[in-house]
Amino acid sequence: MASRIAKETHAIELAIGKNIGQIFNNIGMICSAFVIAFTRGWIFSFAMLGMFPFMGISGFMFAKIMASGTSSNLRSYAQSAGYAEQALSSIRVVAANGQEKTEIALYNRFLDRVKKNAMAGHIKAAISFAFVWLNMYSGYSYALYIASWFIEK
Repeated sequence: MASRIAKETHAIELAIGKNIGQIFNNIGMICSAFVIAFTRGWIFSFAMLGMFPFMGISGFMFAKIMASGTSSNLRSYAQSAGYAEQALSSIRVVAANGQEKTEIALYNRFLDRVKKNAMAGHIKAAISFAFVWLNMYSGYSYALYIASWFIEK
């Protein structure tokens, strides 16, 4: 028991240790990018700062849709696996009554539900991913517009 706890603690420490360092590195890069951006061109930085909420909302939507799609797919697969396990555990009864084709049809119906669920999740994920990229390219076009406006003035 003690060796198992030590082993799992070491695994958690390894996983968190790398992530904590990466989080601090990313926070440092963001802070230094803001400092450099606002010291070099504060008007342009304020203009571009207006795009952050849109990018943040689209990123949050994408992450939420991906998480809900994954959990929904896992739930659907668990239902079909549960039905398959139930049918296989009572295979003698199924074979004795000659219900193999019925069980296959029922299992295929569960798999069709899984397929429809997965397709719907992928479509939602694709739309949210497209929305993320729409915001990214909108930010680029806005930056080019603001830069050309600054050059004109």
